[in-house]
Amino acid sequence: MISSDFLSLNGIRPDFCVILIIYIAVDKGSLYATLFGFLLGIFIDLSGSNSLFGLSSLVLISTGYCSGFLKTYSYRLNDLYFMLSWIAIISLQFLIFSLFMYQNIVISNLQLFIEKYLFTVLYTLIFIVIIQRIKPLRGI
Repeated sequence: MISSDFLSLNGIRPDFCVILIIYIAVDKGSLYATLFGFLLGIFIDLSGSNSLFGLSSLVLISTGYCSGFLKTYSYRLNDLYFMLSWIAIISLQFLIFSLFMYQNIVISNLQLFIEKYLFTVLYTLIFIVIIQRIKPLRGI
């Protein structure tokens, strides 16, 4: 996905598009986040950064749709469940993306796949936590 290459650590980069989609979903809801995810995904796919056309759109649409429920249920969830919800959404999004992008690694070296997946999720989570110190998701 489109990320900052200068923040890359051994080929692992944070995904700022997912962070943006989650913020839009919590602020505007599922419809806006899904549409924005689709348009951003098509732009990413057309830019040639992914080898599988449509994968970015699929992943960002599903992220926007699932994250939109955070807007609906944010007042019902306590802070811990709210945080665990967006962590689960990010983790699921990266699992879907990683299964398609690294399908050859899954078959040949499962341990390497799990490491790549976990490090990518953790790296993106570090950035979303830093961004939340500036603009909390809950405060939108």
